[in-house]
Amino acid sequence: MGELGTIRLVKQFNEAGWLPTRNWTGAGSQRKWENLWAESLNKKYLKKYGSCYRCPIHCKRVVSYKNEKFEIDPIFGGPEYETVAALGSLCDIDDLEYVIKGSELCNKFTIDSISTGSAIAFAMHCFENGILTKKDTYGINLKFGNKEAMLEMIKKIAFREEGLGDFLAEGTLRASKRIGKGSNKFIRQVKGQ
Repeated sequence: MGELGTIRLVKQFNEAGWLPTRNWTGAGSQRKWENLWAESLNKKYLKKYGSCYRCPIHCKRVVSYKNEKFEIDPIFGGPEYETVAALGSLCDIDDLEYVIKGSELCNKFTIDSISTGSAIAFAMHCFENGILTKKDTYGINLKFGNKEAMLEMIKKIAFREEGLGDFLAEGTLRASKRIGKGSNKFIRQVKGQ
């Protein structure tokens, strides 16, 4: 756990067929799961190990990276398994740089990465089934796997941008009620969570 952190579970869950994929409609596995795995993070993005107060395990990851599109700030830590699953495989995204950036944005904006990833995956599902259009998505091509769209939607949810951003900020159950058009068949929730 100290060496690989919680995202070591990506490999185990993928092999077992339990990895959340494509808004829970995939086969429970991601074709490029290795891109989201702990060893990929450790090789390219890990700057140091951290820990919660007095914890001897040190599973926390501190990551940093800079490319021509964005910089990943180490002050926001690194993603845990749930974040990698929600912003990664659940949205059919297999680019760890974008998942890490999404984790940073969620932490920066103090929003829950699991709920945010679930809301985006729900919206992607609705978009691919014609319930949402580019008119609803601010012109964003909100298809599964669109990593740039995932980052844009995090910002729109965080700032509750009028329309879809505001709807999704309320969670998938409430968003579905506001969107209508049979979108309720794409929500995955228990008691509204």
